[in-house]
Amino acid sequence: MYWSVGKKIAMGYLMALTSLVCIGVTSYRSLDGLLEATNWKEHTYNVLGHLDSVTSLLKDAETGQRGYLLTGRDKYLDPYRQAVEKIDSAFVTLQTLIRDNPEQLRRLQILQRAVADKLAELQETIVLRREKGLDEALAVVLTDRGKQYMDVIRATVSEMDAEERHLFQLRDAAQRRQAGSSMATVAYGIPVAILLVLVVGVFITRDISGAISATISELALAAGRIAIGDLSPNLSTRPRTDELGKLRSAFAEMAASLRVKAQVATLIARGDLRNKPVPKSEQDELGLAFQSMVENLQAMMADLRKGNTVMESVVDTVRQGSCQVTAAADETATATTQLATTVAELRQTTELTSQRMTEVSHSATSASEVAQTGQVAVKDTSQAMQAIQGSMGVVAERIAQLTERSLAISDVVNAVNAVAEQSAILAVNASIEAAHADEHGSGFAAVAQEMKSLALQSKQAVVQVRTILVEIQQLISALLSATEQSSMAVESGVEQSGLAGDALARMAEVAAHNAQAAQQIAVTAMQQAIGVQQITEVVQHLRQGNLDNLASMRNMQQATQDLQQTSQQLGGIIGRFVV
Repeated sequence: MYWSVGKKIAMGYLMALTSLVCIGVTSYRSLDGLLEATNWKEHTYNVLGHLDSVTSLLKDAETGQRGYLLTGRDKYLDPYRQAVEKIDSAFVTLQTLIRDNPEQLRRLQILQRAVADKLAELQETIVLRREKGLDEALAVVLTDRGKQYMDVIRATVSEMDAEERHLFQLRDAAQRRQAGSSMATVAYGIPVAILLVLVVGVFITRDISGAISATISELALAAGRIAIGDLSPNLSTRPRTDELGKLRSAFAEMAASLRVKAQVATLIARGDLRNKPVPKSEQDELGLAFQSMVENLQAMMADLRKGNTVMESVVDTVRQGSCQVTAAADETATATTQLATTVAELRQTTELTSQRMTEVSHSATSASEVAQTGQVAVKDTSQAMQAIQGSMGVVAERIAQLTERSLAISDVVNAVNAVAEQSAILAVNASIEAAHADEHGSGFAAVAQEMKSLALQSKQAVVQVRTILVEIQQLISALLSATEQSSMAVESGVEQSGLAGDALARMAEVAAHNAQAAQQIAVTAMQQAIGVQQITEVVQHLRQGNLDNLASMRNMQQATQDLQQTSQQLGGIIGRFVV
């Protein structure tokens, strides 16, 4: 199965696109994982920050409590009040951040209870200081209950901090892995994709170029064989469904069409006009020309056959009439000796002679007209052959001009060869001068070497051009020889047409002469019928006239035989063509 060129190119693009999509998907997943790991790290930073915020708020509250216990002034309670206001929101935010970690939530609950106890202890000391004085408040402080609460708070915060830092390390390692995966995908995936695209591109390019080169070489060889007249090119029979296969099939159809037309031309040359080529389409100029030529030849042969048939009929009629007139003349000559006793028979014979002469006159007139028609047809044929001969002369002139152009190209090639030889000599001289100049002539030596290389390439090109010119001149010689043979055949046809025209002209003259003779005989017979009463006086003259008539009829009979032979020859020529 052969794919079309478009399908192969599309497949190459599809594979490249697939590789890019795979790389893109892999990169997207790696980047997505990297972003997720980064978000988790940021999440850990937020948790640690809020733990520090809770610890800092407790320290602020404890600082405000101690300042108030020592001074008794309310302004020292501002840090305490701010811490109490903010610590609940800090716990809510912290709970939201660690809601996905049950263990941390458990620790957060412990931390909340401890913080609540610590804040209650601070509130108790502040109230005692305000209401009962410093000693009562110090007594509560000295119980170390607040310290115990702070120890629990510090331990819980330390555990939560350690847990978050452990999670941070895990998430940082995951982030590093995702980053490494992304880098590996980009670092290795893109070169692999480029390599895959290059391999597929090279494969497709080699496949397409190889198929195109092989097909074009095959068609060029076949075209060369057709150019030299061989209409049976040896094309590959391997099935292909791509554009190259369609091109080869079209070329094979063209060669087959040319072979069919060549066979038709061979049959026409042999005189067989029964096969009429069928044009491939309305644009088939060669097929239409062959069809028109065969139709014209068939019509011409049909006209010639009809003319020949008429001519044969006329010749038979004239021959029969001449025989009858000759017999009548013999009878008249015999009757002339017995004219004295057979006047009545003479009158009847004279009337019969007049009628027969009238028929002969009409027949001779018809023969003359037919001969003139045939002469016109032969003249038209001769003019057509002369036109063909003129066209062959124009073709010979064009071939001669092509030969002159080939000789002119040969002169130009000789001039290029001479220039190449001069360039080679200049390159050698330049090399010698460069050698004399030592290191100062190194650049000149390179130029001389380049000139020498160019001169050598020019000579090689000249040799190739000369070889091509020799092949062209051989082809021109073969074409000129074929043209000369065609011209000789056309000249022979023109000569044969001229001979046929001359024969028809002579036949027309003879027919006209016969018509005139028949008219004269008819007039004579009428005079004989009118002057029967004077027949005795002119017996001798009439006998002499009858003898003359007999001689004329014999001549006409001979001319009729000649006309019959000419008609038979024309029939033989026409018989060579089979319609």
